[in-house]
Amino acid sequence: SQPFLGRTAGPRGFDAGATFNPFGEGLSRLLHLCDDLLGSVAGDYALAHGATGLVLSGSLANRMRPLLTGPGFAASFTAKGRYEQMMSAIPVKLITLPEPGLIGAA
Repeated sequence: SQPFLGRTAGPRGFDAGATFNPFGEGLSRLLHLCDDLLGSVAGDYALAHGATGLVLSGSLANRMRPLLTGPGFAASFTAKGRYEQMMSAIPVKLITLPEPGLIGAA
């Protein structure tokens, strides 16, 4: 069996001792996993395109704000081997305005 997020999976990939709680530890782990994946993919794109900055926007990013400002996103974003120092110098910003596309449109 393979360990996944600190737990050991059973013969069919399920933890035999786990209970389903959609609003408890399972949801928290899922959100942290999504946060880590978003940081990793955003870092991959920034590295591949030679970005000098990254701007996140949208309702999902705003709802994930507490996670995005935590250590998980930043660690996943910068964990690019020999490019880690370069990645840590790329600023990441979050647009928090509710309708940023309407600013200046009038």
